[in-house]
Formats: sequence, structure tokens, C-alpha cells
Amino acid sequence: MDFLEQKFNQFKIVEHYGSNWKLKVSRDNYSIGFLFGMMEDIQTTYEISEYSVAQTTLEQIFNNFAIEAEQKAGKKGRGSTRRRKSSMKKAKGIENNTVDGNTKGL
Repeated sequence: MDFLEQKFNQFKIVEHYGSNWKLKVSRDNYSIGFLFGMMEDIQTTYEISEYSVAQTTLEQIFNNFAIEAEQKAGKKGRGSTRRRKSSMKKAKGIENNTVDGNTKGL
């Protein structure tokens, strides 16, 4: 994990169970191809059996805008005191990538 934390300006563990990890990292100046190459390079060292790399989807971005608007409206006291529950996790925007992996070494 330390290697990945040092590589990116923003690094967040989204999920971790057993040997499975889901990470959210900042895009910085890296292309999606670079991220795939980096994962290939460290796969043996960190005993990563499988991984995927994905950019934030447009759906996640639109959901993020909706969540932010809902939160702003709630802070201004414009609605009832009930809060809507959302099954979507807050996406940070187009500058993020998600790395899923199954590993023994991280």
C-alpha cells in the first residue's frame, strides 16, 4: 500500500475484505494506460492475482452532482428533515480512477 500511497496525490481505500481491495486514487498526470502498466509491473512483487482499473463514469459524476445539490439544499433548510438514502457512493469527479485488486502482498 505504501508504494501506491506515495505514487498519487489522493489515495483512499474504498473497500477492503479478505485479500480484496478497492482503491480510489487521483488521476494526477497519469493515463489509464500508465495505471495498467504500473499494475502489471507490481503484480508479481505484491502477489496481485487479478486487478482492474477504471475511470469514474459519467453516471457517477452526475450522481455526485445530485448528492452535492441535495446536501446544499438540506443545509439551507429548504426541505423536510427527512434525508434520502443513496446506494451510490459519492464520486469525487472525473479526476479519479478506481483500482480493484485481489492480493496477498498489499
